[in-house]
This record gives sequence, C-alpha cells and structure tokens, in this order.
Amino acid sequence: MFQIEDLALKLAWEELKHKTCKEAVSSVHNFLLCMTLLHVTSYNLKKVDSI
Repeated sequence: MFQIEDLALKLAWEELKHKTCKEAVSSVHNFLLCMTLLHVTSYNLKKVDSI
C-alpha cells in the first residue's frame, strides 16, 4: 500500500517539476517576445520620424 502512495507522490512531483519548467520557459519566451516588439517598434518610429 505504501509503495503505491510513494509512486503516486513521485509521479506528482515529476509532473510538478515538468509543469514548473514549462511555465518558466514560457515566461522567458514571452519576455523576449515583448522586448523584441519594443525594439522593433522604436526602430520603426525612428524611421517614420526621419521621413
């Protein structure tokens, strides 16, 4: 009985680690996307302003 509970806890822990890692990668991806959009927007505004 205890072996089944230990296995369930281990699987839950692995799932939690995987989910946390996935969320961290998603957050970094979203941050980099926002930074890229800010740089592109400022570049485009400078080009439009110089015309």
